[in-house]
Amino acid sequence: MSSQLTPSDLTASSTRAGTGPRCPFAAMFGARPAEVAVPSLADELKERTKDAHHRAEFHPLQQRIVRGEVTPTEYEPFARALHSIHLVLEGALDRSMTAEPRLGQVFLNRHRRSVHFAADLATMGVSNDCPNFRSIDAALDRIATTAEHSPIALVGTLYVLEGSTNGGMVIARVLRKAWGLPDGTLRSIDPHAAQTRAYWGEFRAALDGVAPTLSARDRANIVESAEATFVAISAIMDECADPAVLDA
Repeated sequence: MSSQLTPSDLTASSTRAGTGPRCPFAAMFGARPAEVAVPSLADELKERTKDAHHRAEFHPLQQRIVRGEVTPTEYEPFARALHSIHLVLEGALDRSMTAEPRLGQVFLNRHRRSVHFAADLATMGVSNDCPNFRSIDAALDRIATTAEHSPIALVGTLYVLEGSTNGGMVIARVLRKAWGLPDGTLRSIDPHAAQTRAYWGEFRAALDGVAPTLSARDRANIVESAEATFVAISAIMDECADPAVLDA
């Protein structure tokens, strides 16, 4: 009788040993460990900030803006505040890029909206000066502190500001009609126009692209930064809508 083993003999032997059939090449190359999927950072940001996002989105001032019920004069302080935030954030990102190169995977030139705010404010005939609001000072201080202690967390603030462009498409259209402005204006709100959805998808993908390199502390800091930005925007709208503050 031949001592050569057939494929069925190999299968039976492996099964009896409780290991199941094995590929003849398995011993040569070794078993490859299963890859562990890294949870989506973009999804985590959306889920963990949804309450703060909801409060900002449904703030009375924001709702009046969405419905086109604000005048340029009423909208001006909010636009000037956002201009200051974008300007300071862009500077912080630029200065942090060398020490934290991962920022370059997320922050692109098209995310620079301070120049659009400056142009829109000029169109409205107002200055670029930052309003003297405590809420704005707190928001700008937080950006500076984040850049110093956890620069990668700046993408949390960028997530909030870039995410606003999704609703900005609609808001810009409403305000252009209400204020009699031509198409192409209010790029501070609607910077990407027809490319908004595609660019947002690319931004989310960039966040998930850096996710495998992040520590648990990095992720927590990014989420905290995003939530704090939503809270700051709500606080700024509180002051923008307060006649006592505006008249002071």
